[in-house]
Amino acid sequence: LYVQMRRLIKELTILPPKSESTLALVQQATSSLKLPDIKINPFSGKISEWATFIQLFDTLITANLNLSDIQKFIYLKSFLRDDPLKIIESLPATHDNFIIAIDLLKKRYENKLTVINAYFIQLLDVSPVVKSNAQNLRNFATDLRKNINQIHGLKYSYEQLWELLLIFTFEKKLDFGTR
Repeated sequence: LYVQMRRLIKELTILPPKSESTLALVQQATSSLKLPDIKINPFSGKISEWATFIQLFDTLITANLNLSDIQKFIYLKSFLRDDPLKIIESLPATHDNFIIAIDLLKKRYENKLTVINAYFIQLLDVSPVVKSNAQNLRNFATDLRKNINQIHGLKYSYEQLWELLLIFTFEKKLDFGTR
């Protein structure tokens, strides 16, 4: 396969762009490729994993026109664990309940305040560097960058983030009833 791909690349660089033979070669090369199956990891309620889960689920299952809503609902249930499954567990497998189940999950896992608080917790819980070496520092920096990128992905302004961080911090100082 490697030799064939190298030959095709070489031929593609020799042929003039946008020629019919170039298009045919590209189509031939891509049609013979066998891509690995995409696996959807089960979602067990970790907020930082929701966006990845729902994006894959929507792309592979929800957008699949060959599946009925009942089948999509059954797939959804099969990919959920723990709290997310409990949220929709009692819904019977019907056409209407697929949309209801997705809405219930989105209300829970796309609540911006809940999401930002979860990211703040993750950011504050990044493992400390106990032994200073290149790998530990790289892991520390990667964990920080990942969490900061997730927070930036929520599209809050710096003023809003500052306010939310203060609320998050001082809310911890209140007793349960006051909170």
